[in-house]
Amino acid sequence: MLEDGVKDIENKLTSPPSDLQQLMLLLDKAKNLLLRMEQYPSTSMLTAIQPALKALTNKDISGHSDMDVKVSIASCLNERTRITTPDAPYDDIMKKIFGLIVGAFKNLDEMSICSFSKRVSILEIVAKARSCIFMLDLDCDDLILAMF
Repeated sequence: MLEDGVKDIENKLTSPPSDLQQLMLLLDKAKNLLLRMEQYPSTSMLTAIQPALKALTNKDISGHSDMDVKVSIASCLNERTRITTPDAPYDDIMKKIFGLIVGAFKNLDEMSICSFSKRVSILEIVAKARSCIFMLDLDCDDLILAMF
């Protein structure tokens, strides 16, 4: 069941593995679970994913020094915006999420890096979900300028 998978990810993200490869596998698993969620999920599903998404914005994870980890985190959080669009919550956490998402666009012109396909996927979802509109609503003008 999808909710069980989300709860398992939440438990693992609460104390993430220190091994880079294990962390990347965990983040990929989280993204794959989020990809399976449709837009406008049930209230119980939204409630189930909130702790996992909060763990992704924890500075222990979101402040990771590896750029591929940051892109993977941004990819997961970007799926969150896709799932909740157009009813994304307007709070300070969204500013942090958009900061991670825009940060994932760095080096987008380098097609040889291993996270290139994730970066392109993030860009596609930002375009489809029109996340820029939410960024304007949150007065993230600096992020919008950085994105373009």
